[in-house]
Amino acid sequence: MTDDAGDQRDHTHKLRPIASEQTRIVASGVTWSLKAAAKRKFHAPSEAAYRYAVLNQRTTWLEEEDIGSTFEKYKGKRRSSLDLSLDGIMDLTTDSPFLKEVDDKEFDVILKDIPSLSGNLEMKELDELLDEQRSYEELQDKVFNTPPNTPVRRFLFRVVDSYSRYFPKHSYIPRIEIAIIGTGERRNASMDPTDKMKKCKRADITGNDTRGNQVFLAECSMLYEKDIRKKREDRRKLARSMKDSWDSAAKKLAESHLPHDDLSVFGLQFFDEKLTFLKLDYRAHYRLWQVDTSNLPTQTSNFHERAAICCKTALMFARAVAEEVRQRKELPALSPRDVLSLTRVTDKLTRTTDS
Repeated sequence: MTDDAGDQRDHTHKLRPIASEQTRIVASGVTWSLKAAAKRKFHAPSEAAYRYAVLNQRTTWLEEEDIGSTFEKYKGKRRSSLDLSLDGIMDLTTDSPFLKEVDDKEFDVILKDIPSLSGNLEMKELDELLDEQRSYEELQDKVFNTPPNTPVRRFLFRVVDSYSRYFPKHSYIPRIEIAIIGTGERRNASMDPTDKMKKCKRADITGNDTRGNQVFLAECSMLYEKDIRKKREDRRKLARSMKDSWDSAAKKLAESHLPHDDLSVFGLQFFDEKLTFLKLDYRAHYRLWQVDTSNLPTQTSNFHERAAICCKTALMFARAVAEEVRQRKELPALSPRDVLSLTRVTDKLTRTTDS
């Protein structure tokens, strides 16, 4: 078997034989025992979660607390049509109604599992370019007169250059929408080849991994948008699309590789003046995290302060997305027998509801 560059692979990943689902399931060398799990403080992974375990996804949280059962009870209650629990997505953002129903102990467990954008990302060069409070015009002059010969300089140049075209003359960000591949695949999965295919939902910005799977999606409202229902509708659309993209990536990766154990899709929601950075992963349920926020510069009076925060947050977020792309690129290859086992499982992933 060869990798994307055509080099011979000699590290084919071997899955252990999978026994009856009533006794154990094996994924990535880890044996899940129903009998042993029943003795632990949390519940054993559900039958559906076992399918994700075969895909090398973790079925428990870091702490031995059964948040999953609380979420299942929450799903059973009558909810708004915009509630993400209807699609099996555990909303763990600041706007989440689910978080209002967890107790203090469960909330502490959630805090321990929350992803972080912090790390050893070197910000020295960015700090030097934004070394002191400046007006927009002064910052523009400095950036435009600094050779864009490093990634950080090119990044800041493009940011300021974008503003020089639309700010402050325009009060909105131009909309350009791109088809969401995962949503299109889900909506047309049961269609006959002779039927007219349903249209994909569309995102304002997308980013792909090296295998062509969408790893990043963005949903943007008009600048200064104040309709809260619009915000909730956009969040639901983005979260569902992120789940579709997660499912699509898992299926395509499983055709030749074993997904890494923290397979994730990233998202960005722009509403009013706020950028909300999101991550979707899987731990017995799909989990939507809010990993950071920042406010977009909209006035010359606060441009420098907001631009500095936005740029740093965006660079850390981009690094997290790049790390996901790197991990997907370096996945271990599977034997044809194991590919057959994984593709059988991916056909049974929990589908997003049609809407």
